[in-house]
Amino acid sequence: MPSRLRPQQLEARVIELVDLVLAGGRIEDDLVECKGQWPDPRRRPSVRQLAGAANKARGEPILWIIGLDEGAQMLTEVRSVDVADWWPAISSHFDPPAPELEHHIVVPVGEGQAVTALRFLTDRSPYVILGGGEDGKLDREVPIRDGTRTRSARRDELLRLLIPAVAPPAAQLLSATLTVDYAPAKDDAPAHAPFLDTTSFQLHATIFFDQPAMSTGVVMLPKHLMHARIESTISRFRFPVWELHYSYPQDDARPAFGGTTDRTVVVNSPMHGVDRRHDGVVITGPGTLVVSFWERLDGELLSMLLGNAIQVHLSLGVAGLDRRIRLDAELDCLPGEPGKHRSQWQLNEPADDPWAETKE
Repeated sequence: MPSRLRPQQLEARVIELVDLVLAGGRIEDDLVECKGQWPDPRRRPSVRQLAGAANKARGEPILWIIGLDEGAQMLTEVRSVDVADWWPAISSHFDPPAPELEHHIVVPVGEGQAVTALRFLTDRSPYVILGGGEDGKLDREVPIRDGTRTRSARRDELLRLLIPAVAPPAAQLLSATLTVDYAPAKDDAPAHAPFLDTTSFQLHATIFFDQPAMSTGVVMLPKHLMHARIESTISRFRFPVWELHYSYPQDDARPAFGGTTDRTVVVNSPMHGVDRRHDGVVITGPGTLVVSFWERLDGELLSMLLGNAIQVHLSLGVAGLDRRIRLDAELDCLPGEPGKHRSQWQLNEPADDPWAETKE
């Protein structure tokens, strides 16, 4: 099953990408494409680009952001387009099926400014278009993206499209708590070993993983590719990237029968679910994983964070895949006790309404 997003999650992702481009950055993701204007469904290159990107994605969703020029690092004024007409015109050029247009939303990104986000699901590749080729003389073609250009797929690439690809399971952040402690320097510290102001950061987050794609059944998340980063919503202080940690069965060993002897009982790894190993996490079914970090920085950093939300970004690499599972969330600041050098931030995301789709 492809990883599906709620509209709010997609909107937050688009805003992050737009901010990155407008700040002078580059989108280092071949699943995302920025377009200054709506692709013209009457022009063959527009259809080939979509088919080529969908085939290159090998089952991963792709995102088009209309109204953002990545090269010029600016928003553009686009012509008015009715998606109800545009999408059938594009998809009619495919030898069915076409990629699935999962979401089409307008995302406000500033005062009177907006971009349009199109998210396509590509889990039914290979995608074939009618009248393919650069000159349109081919009866049918399987295009594929190659860097910045689109060309016909080679035989080995067609075989790869048919071989089950490793696909990361859909993941959801269930809970996250960030604790920040400030330790002021001690006045009576010896001159040869002075104590400096320090601020420590401790994060605990629980991630739920869905069932991996049935084509593979097993996904491995290497330990050395698990990282986290935090950002203040108002401060421009740049926090470093920190490594994420988790416990594994050896850490869960406990004395047998509550005694203090050398005999221990080790919690067995699950046969189906999330299996924690010393070198990574193996996912064979739905389950949860608790990750954390504890880091300390010099200086008093707590005061600039108090009272404001904090953005948390988690990145989990996938063995055999050059893409990552990325989870982003905003944590709200909890009321603290006056005079204390500690504050906490928590994820405060309302639960989905199971009756939402039945409401009129």
